[in-house]
Amino acid sequence: MGSNTQNILICAGSNCNQRLTGRYYYYKVGKIEKAYCSECISSPRCDVCGFPTGKKYWKLSDSRILCRSCDATSIVDYEVAFDLFRTTKRYLKDYLNMDFKHPVGFRLLDKNELAKHGHNLLGYFEWIEKRGKKKYAIYILSRLPKPIMIGVFAHELTHLWQAENIRVKQSKLLSEGFAQWVEYRLFDNFHQETQMYLMEHRKDTYGQGLQVVKEIEKKAGTTNVFNVIRNIS
Repeated sequence: MGSNTQNILICAGSNCNQRLTGRYYYYKVGKIEKAYCSECISSPRCDVCGFPTGKKYWKLSDSRILCRSCDATSIVDYEVAFDLFRTTKRYLKDYLNMDFKHPVGFRLLDKNELAKHGHNLLGYFEWIEKRGKKKYAIYILSRLPKPIMIGVFAHELTHLWQAENIRVKQSKLLSEGFAQWVEYRLFDNFHQETQMYLMEHRKDTYGQGLQVVKEIEKKAGTTNVFNVIRNIS
């Protein structure tokens, strides 16, 4: 909560634009802090950015809530998503020298459909073996903003790389940690500091695994992370 008579502050809630005087509230996500009026601070939180939505927001059919800003940049069209998918693969090749031996497609699913594969997922990688042949597929949560969708594509494509290149059994900590690291490197390349901060401060298996792989990078160097990961369990 704050009080400020010197500087002019405008409420960050969408469709508000109220000048903040007297009593107002701060809300922080990662390193970003925004100021809100007493009405907007009580509005629903956006399921993408985590900030209060303000007076104008969208509630999707799968119950997700998007603020005006995240909705404006969310990917709805499959063709646009496919362009991002190709961009991500090109980045992984050019920046991290990651090649993929098998073709893989993807589907955009809503929250309820993706929940069939796990709780609170943004993406899911699946492979099925039939008659000695392996088939791969990626499922991505629809209506993600462009930078986040690229990050999720990178994460799930890393699981494809793991399926093709790693022959030792690895823990979830290491498997997800490496996928997080690749996603983290992509965010670094695209200057997504907030997403990097949020990844670094996760306390679950994904966040802990990222720290493990960052330690490997620190000792072995970025280009050698892949060789190390191939051979440890």
